[in-house]
Amino acid sequence: MGAAIMLLQMYTSTPVTRVNQITVVQYTSIVFHAVCIQTSEKFWKMSWERQLNRIMCFLHLSQIILSFV
Repeated sequence: MGAAIMLLQMYTSTPVTRVNQITVVQYTSIVFHAVCIQTSEKFWKMSWERQLNRIMCFLHLSQIILSFV
């Protein structure tokens, strides 16, 4: 969850006008990849518990991003 908090701080400090210039799909894709890259393992090689954790982080961050758009 440390990675999620770090990403949260990074992305929520982005000005709303800049967020609006990027499509929601691109933005959530960037967040998803950033969450996956936080570990040295490849996403698909993780245990299902870790995959689920990454997906939940992604969904939570996506909700926050969508609230700004």
